[in-house]
Amino acid sequence: MDSCPLPTALLPSTARLTARYGPCEALTAAGQELREEIERDTDRANREVVERLDGRAEELFSLLRPWARGIVEGGGYPADPKNLRVKG
Repeated sequence: MDSCPLPTALLPSTARLTARYGPCEALTAAGQELREEIERDTDRANREVVERLDGRAEELFSLLRPWARGIVEGGGYPADPKNLRVKG
């Protein structure tokens, strides 16, 4: 449970999810299925936004890449979310 950087208030929920689906770095089959479902739902939700950019999505992404890179390089977020860890 200590491999996910969550506020203390969320620890009881995290414990329940960990018991049900396994730890973040080693998902059970059910946990992997849930993660894939969340990814599909996220993709579906983002699709409309990208479509509304009407061919300008790459322009937006190119503007955001340096900003995102700076956040990752500054330690604000891992390059791969699978590498989330609690410091200390």
